[in-house]
Amino acid sequence: MDEEDDRIQVIDFRPEAEIARERLPKSYAFTVDNLFEQEPSRLLRLKGKINVFVANDELTERRMAVIAHEMGFRRIQILEGGLNAFREQILRFQPSRPPQSMMEEFTYRFRSKAKRVIPELIRQNKSSAPVKKEKKRALGGC
Repeated sequence: MDEEDDRIQVIDFRPEAEIARERLPKSYAFTVDNLFEQEPSRLLRLKGKINVFVANDELTERRMAVIAHEMGFRRIQILEGGLNAFREQILRFQPSRPPQSMMEEFTYRFRSKAKRVIPELIRQNKSSAPVKKEKKRALGGC
């Protein structure tokens, strides 16, 4: 892993049941309500981290990113096309023709390797519930 990999936090906005079936490596399960809670808020504000919002479709990712941005969160990216496009372009990659350029050759090689490696990383991940707000006992009094 290089330094760039350590800076990325995947914030997954899919339903809990889907996340339990297919949890992405280094991801945190969130709901729209989580954005308003203290503990998830701390996670999104970690210095030096890039928050990549993912959902099944890009529209949901964009909505969550707009809400988060309006709340003051920065360093937010989205997965272009959402996870549906990712599955189609990476996990189900099938070259339609031999590569026509060096760039296409590199793209095919990357996608072929990712198609093998990413499903294994997903299988190795344990499922997790959405990030929960910790309730702290108030001390002291009047």
